[in-house]
Amino acid sequence: MRIAKGPRPWSIRISCALLLLLACWTLWIHLRDTRTLQGLRIEQFPQVPWSEDFAIVSAFTEFTIALIPIVLIAIYAKRFARVLVSVFTVIKVALIGMTLWSYYEQIGRFFAELLWEPALLLLCVALLYLPSASRWFKGQDALDETVFQ
Repeated sequence: MRIAKGPRPWSIRISCALLLLLACWTLWIHLRDTRTLQGLRIEQFPQVPWSEDFAIVSAFTEFTIALIPIVLIAIYAKRFARVLVSVFTVIKVALIGMTLWSYYEQIGRFFAELLWEPALLLLCVALLYLPSASRWFKGQDALDETVFQ
């Protein structure tokens, strides 16, 4: 893979910064209360014998996976990473109704926490599809003529 050349548009910079902020926020939430994270993992995957250390490793694994599209967009200008972020954002927003339903009793406490992340993800996706970002992605796909000589 080739590193993208030229300055990144502001929309790419802001979008990647927001995605990095969300990834760091999720990691911080998971690491500030590892017992709760362990309980959450036991609920999600009861067949796995979760220890507190294993839950911490899973939090860092999620963080690393979240960094992959950020690197692919910011450094390598890969269009499929933009589509990947878009697809996962649509899935997350579609599932927000089920999440709100499950927290119906405690809606006041969790409302802001549940909605700010999908709202920022939608903003990131919108920034990735601005004309300046699209031109930048398109300009990085040009073939390098010296490779074939």
